[in-house]
Amino acid sequence: TSLTDFFAFILGTSSALPGLSTFCFYAAVGIFADYMLQITFFAGWMTLDAYRESKRRPDCCCTCCCPTDMEKPCCDPPYPTLQTLNTTYYVPLLRKPTVKA
Repeated sequence: TSLTDFFAFILGTSSALPGLSTFCFYAAVGIFADYMLQITFFAGWMTLDAYRESKRRPDCCCTCCCPTDMEKPCCDPPYPTLQTLNTTYYVPLLRKPTVKA
């Protein structure tokens, strides 16, 4: 859909209205830049993250490494990780009826 959006905004630059033409130009440039970032930068970071996972390194402190014979995916750090904070505080907060309303 990014390609079709890009071409739709490129076609919009041929409008007789100068404001609409300028908006379509900048929107097309933004969509193209987002597409290029998604296929280069994001894909590269996902590759590095997969490499980190294969080395069994935790997400917050990726310098320590856990033994490969462990059942758990990573060692237990002495501080709460992001997953612990989410499951202990954030998820119960979101499940309250006053927050849902």
